[in-house]
Amino acid sequence: MSDKNLELVVILLIKKKRNKYEVFTSINENGLLFTEEELVENRIIKGASFTKEIWDKIINNHEQSLIYEKVLKYLTFKPRTIKETINYLKENNIEEEIRNNIINKLIKLDFLNDERYVINYIDTAMRMGKGPILITHELHQKGIEDDLIKQSLLNYTDEKQIDIAYQVSIKHLKLISKYPKRKQKELLSQKLIRSGFNYSIINKVVPLLEFNDDNLEQLQKDYEKILNKTKDKNKIIQHLLQKGYEYSQIKEVINIYICEE
Repeated sequence: MSDKNLELVVILLIKKKRNKYEVFTSINENGLLFTEEELVENRIIKGASFTKEIWDKIINNHEQSLIYEKVLKYLTFKPRTIKETINYLKENNIEEEIRNNIINKLIKLDFLNDERYVINYIDTAMRMGKGPILITHELHQKGIEDDLIKQSLLNYTDEKQIDIAYQVSIKHLKLISKYPKRKQKELLSQKLIRSGFNYSIINKVVPLLEFNDDNLEQLQKDYEKILNKTKDKNKIIQHLLQKGYEYSQIKEVINIYICEE
C-alpha cells in the first residue's frame, strides 16, 4: 500500500444545509454535500478519520448516488424505457460500469419496467388515434424489442382498430369536406396511413363514412379560374380531374357554361 493511501482524511466540520449535510475534510477546501443516510451508512461524524483508499470509495459511491438522484428526476418527468435511460446516462458521459449499476438498481426497484411502459404507451396511443404501425415504429425508436411490441399489440384487435380509425376519420372529414368527394377519400386514406393503420383497416372504414358531395358550387368556381387561363376543353377536364372532381360533374358544369354562351 502506498504512503498516499495511508494518508488520513479527517472530518473537520459538518453543517446542515437544507435537507443535506455539508462535510468539510482535511483534504478538501470546499465542502461536499451528503444525505443523512450517507452519513449514517459511512459513519461520517466530526473528528472521524478515514484512510485515503476508504474515503475514495465513499466519494465514488457518493458520486453514483448523485447520478442516481439525477436519473430519478429524469424518470419522474415522464415514463422512460430502459434504452432511453441508458442513452441519457451515455449523453451525460457516465462510465459503463456505473451505468450498469444504476440501470440494474432501477430495474430491481421497478422504476424501470419496459413491459409496463409498453402497455401504458399503447393505451395512450390508442386514445390519441394511433394505429399499430405507427405505435410499433415509435416503440422501436424507444428501444423496445419487437417481440414485446407484438405481444402487447395482440389486444389491439381489428375491431378496435376500425373503431379508432373511424373516429379519426370523422374528425378529419370536417377539415377536408370542401374538397371533391374523390379527393376527400384520397386525403382521408393518407391521414389514416400516417396515423398507422394498414390498407385492410382503411378499406373497411372508408365505406362506413359519408362524404360531402355537395361541391358543385366549388367546381364552378374552379372551372372559372381555369377558364381564365385556357380555353382548351381537354386541358380543363384534365385539370379538374386532378383536383378530384368526378368526370360526370365536370361534363355537367361544362355543358351549363356552353348553354349559357
